[in-house]
Amino acid sequence: MNTKQHLLYLLAIPYFFVSAPDASFAIADPETTILEKREWLITQAPNYNYYQRQIIKRVINTLIEQGKLEQALNIVERTKGKEDWDELLSSIALEAASVKKFDLALQSANYLKYRRAKNHALSQIAISLAEAGQPERALQIIKPLSQGFSQKARVLAAITRNLAAQDRVEEALQIAQSLESKQEKAVLLSQVGLLEEALQLAETLEEVEKAKTLGSIATALAEGGEFEEGIKLAKSLPLSPFQGSIFSDIIIALTKREKWNQALEVAQLIKNDYEDENQEENIAIELLSQGLIRGSRNRALTEIVRALKEAGELEQALKVAQSIDSILELNPYQRIPQGAIAVEFALKGEWEKALEITRSTEYEYDDYEIAGALAKTGEFEQALEIARSTEDEYDDSQVAIELAKIGKFAEATKIAHSLQQNGHNHGDIFVTIAQVLAREGRAEEAMELNQQVPESQQEWILGGVAKGLVAVEFQEAVRIMQSLENVLHKRFVAQEMAIKLTNEGQVDQALQLAKLVKIPYYDPDLAQLLGDIAVNFAKLGDFDRALETVQSIHESFNSSGALEVIATELAAVGQVDRALALSNNQDDTSSQAYILGGVAVGLAKKGEFKEALTIVEDIEEDFWVKDSTIEDIILHLIETKKFTQAIEVTRSLISSVDRLDYRKANILERVVIAFTQAEQFDLALQIVQMLNLPAEDEYAVAIAESHSSSLSLVQRERAMSRFEAGNLEEALEIAESLQNRDKGRFLGEIAQAIVKSGNTEKALQLAESLPGTDREIRVFMVAQIAVALTEEGKVDQ
Repeated sequence: MNTKQHLLYLLAIPYFFVSAPDASFAIADPETTILEKREWLITQAPNYNYYQRQIIKRVINTLIEQGKLEQALNIVERTKGKEDWDELLSSIALEAASVKKFDLALQSANYLKYRRAKNHALSQIAISLAEAGQPERALQIIKPLSQGFSQKARVLAAITRNLAAQDRVEEALQIAQSLESKQEKAVLLSQVGLLEEALQLAETLEEVEKAKTLGSIATALAEGGEFEEGIKLAKSLPLSPFQGSIFSDIIIALTKREKWNQALEVAQLIKNDYEDENQEENIAIELLSQGLIRGSRNRALTEIVRALKEAGELEQALKVAQSIDSILELNPYQRIPQGAIAVEFALKGEWEKALEITRSTEYEYDDYEIAGALAKTGEFEQALEIARSTEDEYDDSQVAIELAKIGKFAEATKIAHSLQQNGHNHGDIFVTIAQVLAREGRAEEAMELNQQVPESQQEWILGGVAKGLVAVEFQEAVRIMQSLENVLHKRFVAQEMAIKLTNEGQVDQALQLAKLVKIPYYDPDLAQLLGDIAVNFAKLGDFDRALETVQSIHESFNSSGALEVIATELAAVGQVDRALALSNNQDDTSSQAYILGGVAVGLAKKGEFKEALTIVEDIEEDFWVKDSTIEDIILHLIETKKFTQAIEVTRSLISSVDRLDYRKANILERVVIAFTQAEQFDLALQIVQMLNLPAEDEYAVAIAESHSSSLSLVQRERAMSRFEAGNLEEALEIAESLQNRDKGRFLGEIAQAIVKSGNTEKALQLAESLPGTDREIRVFMVAQIAVALTEEGKVDQ
């Protein structure tokens, strides 16, 4: 077996408890396998792949943002065998579809591993194809998708709209008629001009579904440019937030076509408060309960403001934004639409107008935005004047950063020192200055800035130098980055360097950077693998290598699970003192408890139950470990057929308590199952009686149910045991004590067993012999008999 096979084998053992401090894994027993020393050392090599992968992801995302989709896909193709890039592939596919690069979009989508992600990407590509006038190709893409796929109706709607726009009404109608959902069919009929037929179909639905369908038709009409019909239909809906939501969707359709006045008229139709109507209108209440509550005049007007602002209609946007304030009583933090408009005025150079707007909002954050906008346009004096009028030193720092970005180092440094003198340390200004200096080839000057900042910020200066230098002095930038001690900062700097290289068109160097990054990542998979290896060595009796391996687990992970099993194996072969020494070497009381538990279980495996229980008594700090250790001992006693001792230990488990808690009740349940599987039914019933102890109030109902289900389990298995021994009458007598559901299940199993033995008549007679009060059980039995006959190939019978 080679190295890779060994490691894959061990990784395939989902084994036990080596985890981060707040996590745990179920305990199982792996097969043992030996690992060569060379192979074991491989597992201890630092895992650099995690952070390297993050950098590559940032490179690919940057290329997607730049529209360099072919290059992004090329990188994904080169690494997709090693990495799972589904999220990035989806982004490439959707972005490519949006710019009508459909072949590239489909190529990306077809690489996707996961069905849901692939279906979503394909449906979005199909919609883009339909909207681009290629409905046949869109149909071909979605054919493999299941009828119930949630996106399929949207794709078909887009295809239908396109076909109708091409006067291919018959084809569009054929698609609409193929849909099973009446709601979806009605919407598509409306899109191909068959509004009357769509409305007639909607009338056949239940009231709530009818309202939802009419709302969808109204939105579809508006999106197709039939605004008057859409508005008319929306007005007929029950007064509710759902109606407001439909009006809002119509407004979005209107703003896309820059029909501002009509959008404002529709906004006035939306109620501010639907509460009174909701009290009287059942349909509205039901719609509200389904979460269809997006509609409000505030949302609608804000959407209009956003659309106007993006269209450059700032004066009209401002007028609408001010009307929001006059209509709704909003607190200052909700007046952001006006602040956003003010920033747009500032960016156009109308900074006095911008200030006039922000001063009317009484929201100081808007002034900060204006100062930042002015600084970006080079109006530094005005920016500083506004920034300082806010009495917020943070605004000054933003202006200084903008100054540094354009090389005005003296001015930026002057502001930074002024802030320092006032007790404000803004290391980010010096970092920006260092970055710009390094970018201009003045790395020595950049490094000198370390003398102007506190020691705690000096590493940040180095990070700034590395980022600025990376596009001009790649190797030196990497060396500086690698010298950083703060792991989080190092990660951030490495990613920023990769983005910088990508933006400069140096993608190959960005990928080279990812390979060079040496940031160890201590992941739980590696910790678990090392724990598995340690335990395997212990199983093979190589305790030195087991302990050497477990000690190599990084301190950020809890290795008590591995130590517990090693202690178990040591105690089982008589090395109790060495096992106990493991506990003494632990500072953590929880780890000590786990190791003592392991020693106790090891002694139990050796048959020294009295000594095992003595060790258990030493576990005082962790009652969970103590109880679970006793459970392991009990189960081992049952497994080795020491039933009397098992009962005694079980009694000792609860002898010290007057009331059951849920943990002990769960242990008793598992002991009941173990006794039942060993066919020790009388002993199992003794444990069931222990579940009759009083319980804490919060557990009383659950524990009572545990008692009932455990009793049924024992009686059912006991009855089946008697039946399999040929004592049908005795089995049926026991079955009478079962609850109806358990009784029915048991008798159904009996009936099937009798049929499979070749005696169908006897099985039917058993069903017919039940009293009239057991009619449901009799029906169930007959059904089980039919199932058994079918399985036997006797379909006619």
